[in-house]
Amino acid sequence: SLILLSKLIIIIMFENQLKEFIPIIEKTKLKSNIHRTGVSGVKYRGNYSGRTIAIGNPIKSQSFGLLINRLKDRYNLSVSAQNEKFPECYTALKEIANIIDPNFQYNTITLNKNVKARLHKDGSNVGISMIVAIGDFTGGGLYIENLETGNMELKDIKYNPVYFNGYLSQHETEEFVGNRYSIIYYNTKIKSKRT
Repeated sequence: SLILLSKLIIIIMFENQLKEFIPIIEKTKLKSNIHRTGVSGVKYRGNYSGRTIAIGNPIKSQSFGLLINRLKDRYNLSVSAQNEKFPECYTALKEIANIIDPNFQYNTITLNKNVKARLHKDGSNVGISMIVAIGDFTGGGLYIENLETGNMELKDIKYNPVYFNGYLSQHETEEFVGNRYSIIYYNTKIKSKRT
């Protein structure tokens, strides 16, 4: 049909444009992140400044833009150190968002390398997220909970942006083979102080 053909043309267009950014992203040395327990699962619980915190299984995942500092100030957003540490990557990630949807509003970008996210919801996100995956891989779609039916629906995100509410809908990564970078654009919400 004409709609499917139009969608295929858009995906091919995005793929050709987004592939140009892969060398920039690949040279970004993502460190292991142990603070995304919803995505990676809890490895153990530890004590930090009198608070019990969960330590997750290490995954290659970094966030850019504005963040909640979970260990220091959970009630305000701060600028991610990754913005200055990897300025070329941060610029490339913003350019990707502009190519896909110049009107999409976000304050945080998460870049994952070869992360197979377990079933979770995004506790710090507010509103709609936009996700896209780039790289040389097969599989690697995203199962997203349909809030009307409760069923999990598989969405192809390879060079194909998908919009969803990760705070409300459970989601997880489909098995994949190859080198996969997933990029999520979203708004981080500030936690309310208890009075």
